[in-house]
Amino acid sequence: MAKDWLCTPEERQVCQALAEVQKQVGAKSVQALAIACVMQKVPCGFPIVGGRKVEHLDSNIEALDVALSEAQIKYLGGVLPFDKGFPRNFVGDGESYTGLMKNAAQFEKWPMQQAIRPSKTLESF
Repeated sequence: MAKDWLCTPEERQVCQALAEVQKQVGAKSVQALAIACVMQKVPCGFPIVGGRKVEHLDSNIEALDVALSEAQIKYLGGVLPFDKGFPRNFVGDGESYTGLMKNAAQFEKWPMQQAIRPSKTLESF
């Protein structure tokens, strides 16, 4: 096996965390769980996914039925630190205002918009 195909220790950590949560929610595939996590993490995040096999399409569709709790999303997001990069690390992520912004004007804090989550009532149809 070529050395470029080996996972790094960080990639193994993420894979193990995904497998653990997959068992908790009963998802059929890790791919569906990863897509569901991206969709349910932020209110306006829509992953662009593609594949070359029917199994890939099945995982994409299955992700619509996977419901994750806040704790599971935080666990998966906390496995590895993520650098949001410029300009988010300079301006902020919307959860709080920087000192420069606070000195420029008065802001009213609005609640953060929540992500769309699958409804368990769909199973009754």
